[in-house]
Amino acid sequence: LSPRNSKNALDLSLEVHRIKLLKELRTIYPVLQNPEQHYFIRGAELPANVHLSDINEDEISAALGFVCHSIVMMSKYLQIPLRYRIVCNSSRSAIQEDGVKILPLFCSRVVDRDQLDRGLYLLRLNVECICKTRGIPISSNNDAHL
Repeated sequence: LSPRNSKNALDLSLEVHRIKLLKELRTIYPVLQNPEQHYFIRGAELPANVHLSDINEDEISAALGFVCHSIVMMSKYLQIPLRYRIVCNSSRSAIQEDGVKILPLFCSRVVDRDQLDRGLYLLRLNVECICKTRGIPISSNNDAHL
């Protein structure tokens, strides 16, 4: 094999391995949408607006923790660095802005609403980064969801 063919074969093998890892991640963190357009990850509902939802704060926080972990794993599998570091801590996950400020990615009575909103915004930017890097179009009709 020529060096070019060898590199192409290696690139193909790597992509096949990435696809396999992402399929496994999808079985660990299945994301489903019901007929009412509500999203669920591992059975926990992820509302379009965490502040206007009647869903239990613990369930929302668990769903956000699942999202955080799946994003971190995707970025590792695809070798795409995230602009904002995610601190995976289950239902008490967070995101780091500019290497200094830690923002919550969980719901609680003691969490400042503006900080949570900023954290969710940064999380969405991380998702957009992964999508854009892989050439996946981002739908504008789901702006409220991650």
